[in-house]
Amino acid sequence: PYFVELDRSRYQTLEVKRFTARLDIDKSGHVTHATFEPQLPVAIDYQLTQDAESWLFLPSVGNGRPRLAHVELPIVF
Repeated sequence: PYFVELDRSRYQTLEVKRFTARLDIDKSGHVTHATFEPQLPVAIDYQLTQDAESWLFLPSVGNGRPRLAHVELPIVF
């Protein structure tokens, strides 16, 4: 499990309280692409995308080497 820090004060107008972040993570553990479902308002989607790009994960490893990964992360407010 991963714990992701979000500044909830920036999302006070968010009506959806449960959604999924679909993240592409590079070999160094940085998020390179993020999408969210269900579809969120444009301003909220933009802010979440900016936040997600600052998240850092342990990289996925295969055969002893870091590799690209696609992760679905449930988020609940």
